[in-house]
Amino acid sequence: MSAEAASNLMQTMYAGHMYLGEPDGKSAGGMLFKFNVKTGETKILMSKSAGIEGGKGIIPTFRSAFEMNGKLYFEGMVMDTANPDLDQREIQTAIAMQNGFPCIYEIDPSNGDKLTLVHNSVDTEGFRTLVKQNVFTSTRAIGSFNDTLITGDLKIDENGNGAAYLVASDTPSVPGSYKVIADMASFDNLPAIHRSDVNGGGGIYQMLEFNGKLYVVVCTGSTDTRNEQTGTLRSFAIYVGENNGDATNKDDWNWRPLVGDPTKGAKYFYGLDSSRVSAGACTLQVFGDHLYIGDYNDVSSALQGFAMNMDFRDPGHEPRTVDQPVPHGCQ
Repeated sequence: MSAEAASNLMQTMYAGHMYLGEPDGKSAGGMLFKFNVKTGETKILMSKSAGIEGGKGIIPTFRSAFEMNGKLYFEGMVMDTANPDLDQREIQTAIAMQNGFPCIYEIDPSNGDKLTLVHNSVDTEGFRTLVKQNVFTSTRAIGSFNDTLITGDLKIDENGNGAAYLVASDTPSVPGSYKVIADMASFDNLPAIHRSDVNGGGGIYQMLEFNGKLYVVVCTGSTDTRNEQTGTLRSFAIYVGENNGDATNKDDWNWRPLVGDPTKGAKYFYGLDSSRVSAGACTLQVFGDHLYIGDYNDVSSALQGFAMNMDFRDPGHEPRTVDQPVPHGCQ
């Protein structure tokens, strides 16, 4: 369709209120700020145009945070607009595509909210590889196990491919202290990390310690698991990690599927129910002596068919093209 028709379509979907950018025509990007809930005072920590020392010029897209030893750890991705290793074309493309360097930042509230980049998942060439391979460059899972910080990670494996990992540090303030404790093989090569995958590449989605074990949620739906009848992708898996010594030592961890492929020992099928096919991910929460698991209907993967390819279909009839008449009674 023409650009004008596409614009009109989008404005119709958003009732005329689709966000088209800042009034000055520039992209603001994400920001991290501190808000005092009692006084209303705010303080910008990181942003493209403002921030405390070490935070100005950096666009953050943090997806999770965790408190440990009186400090805050924010995980996600950032784009440093002053990065000398990237040209401006790469930076502007990354901003437009919401790409960034997967990383962990520490904030020390007792030291003037000092910012420290404690873990950078990839170097510049690694970042370029992830982007070229259409990997969603953000990480999101973060938690603890026995006073050790555990986080999701993205790296380039020995074959030159982007891959999901878990890393751990018992001295999280120290850059370079994060060690790999699980890789793709630990989770049966299931983590779906590409933008075309479920949740836009949710990968390792969340983790939580419960009763001395580490529960890890993995998004598994990829294009090759697409259900042609429903249009949805494969549901989530949950892995259980048990540690027999050092929480930062990969060899001291054993992993088994709790939710996933029953032929590999999983007690429950993907998504906890083989009849449900649309739960792309789930979240975990401990309350009392129970672990609660909540999921949602991931309609976005099913919508991609007509949003991207104009592939409309009715669940009670054979797929039809847009110009074919809709049978009476179908909506």
